[in-house]
Amino acid sequence: VPTSASTAYEGMCATCTGSQVDITSGIERSVEIEMCKGCERWFRNPGWAVAQLESAELLTLCLRKLRGLKHVRLVDAAWIWTEHHSRRLRVKLTVARDLVGASGSTYVTCLQQSLVVEYVVRTRNCDACNKVAAKDTWQAKVQVRQKTEHPRTLLALEQHMLKHQKSRVA
Repeated sequence: VPTSASTAYEGMCATCTGSQVDITSGIERSVEIEMCKGCERWFRNPGWAVAQLESAELLTLCLRKLRGLKHVRLVDAAWIWTEHHSRRLRVKLTVARDLVGASGSTYVTCLQQSLVVEYVVRTRNCDACNKVAAKDTWQAKVQVRQKTEHPRTLLALEQHMLKHQKSRVA
């Protein structure tokens, strides 16, 4: 039964310690990632990034979404091949952590373990593809009327629109 990595076992070899301690327990095994189905860009908050499947850029984006990597040292990350239509991305991670013996002893061992993380690809449209898909949108023209002797309200509205550049066509 694997125990936490906070207690190391003195007097054990690295192989036995590795079978008793699970340093990958805090790392997520399944993560969702979003892709635009129109232009195949990937969502990286707050915008969209261009990356090919199984590229280094996409691997970087996937690793940034993964929680639990702060407590271990990432040694290696590699893609595991999956079918394109399965909407799954699999990454093999190798992580390491130094374990210190109990009661402040000088016993230190470096434990290295591997795990597989699966990314589920969810599709949605990015902002640019939403604009293309909604090509028949309404364009509004506003007519403002004022029935007073002074034009202060309309002048204030016009100045506000010019200040915030609302008169430009989007």
